Amino acid sequence: MEKEALATRNFTIARKTAESLVFDITRGLRNIQGLSAEAVRRILETAKAAFDQLAAAAPEDPEVQRSRASMLDEFGHTYLILGDVEQAMAAYRESLATRERFAAADPADTRWQLDLAISLSFVGDGLKAQGRLAEALKAYRDGIAISERLVAADGSNTLWQRNLEQMYNRLGDALLLQGRLDDAVKAYRDSLAIAQRLAASDPANAVWQRDLVVSNLKVGEALVSLAKLDEALAAYRDGVAISERLAASDRGNTQWQRDLFVGYIKVADVLQAQGKLDDALVAYRNSLAIAERLAASDRGNTQWQRDPVGAL
Repeated sequence: MEKEALATRNFTIARKTAESLVFDITRGLRNIQGLSAEAVRRILETAKAAFDQLAAAAPEDPEVQRSRASMLDEFGHTYLILGDVEQAMAAYRESLATRERFAAADPADTRWQLDLAISLSFVGDGLKAQGRLAEALKAYRDGIAISERLVAADGSNTLWQRNLEQMYNRLGDALLLQGRLDDAVKAYRDSLAIAQRLAASDPANAVWQRDLVVSNLKVGEALVSLAKLDEALAAYRDGVAISERLAASDRGNTQWQRDLFVGYIKVADVLQAQGKLDDALVAYRNSLAIAERLAASDRGNTQWQRDPVGAL
């Protein structure tokens, strides 16, 4: 028994070590400038081969296979960021196949159900990047159906709620690309409703507050496309009000500062379209002030260097 326990413990340590190493390598590759997609693929394939040897030793071990599926997701994210959509899709689909198998074997295991929903959303992302919007919508909706069942079974599980919120946003993005504007607004508002509940339940949770900002901006963008400028402006201003609070609470958080910059730009654009030029000018100047601060704080950040131009 002692030898068996020791072997199990050593295997667990090996799995966690391999998982940490592979994840660190994969995420690090996203930040290396000038590395070709082929070079990334070779590195990731080497890392995958090493982890696959471990997974092959325990093909029915759910924790090992869950780790492998998560590794494949990370590969897919990295490939997608680097523009290698075919490799991203291959990784996402391999991950999905594993999760489908385990979720079917034990439908009562909510972790596998959640993982399956997440995998479907990633496959949807890859399909959307390929321009296969109808297929992407099906993947998103299949994932949403699973997530809705989970939330219906336990409305207090905030992880499940937040996952569903983000999946509605993904669905809205694809619908917007299809030109199905009313459907996109509905999807974004479904996301917004969840974000509002989560944010209201814990006002100190900055992640949920930022989710609320994102959902408001997405609703606003869809409403602008429908030429519903008053409603769009209200949504944008709701998002900006939250961004102002977040940005004021931590001046060093550049993500929150840039969220506020984007919000001011969107408010200004709508005000300009409505002919409210003085108000638009105030909003543009607010956005410019933030863009200039960010650009001055990091001269090497090309995005921040471009932002002041966009605010002019």
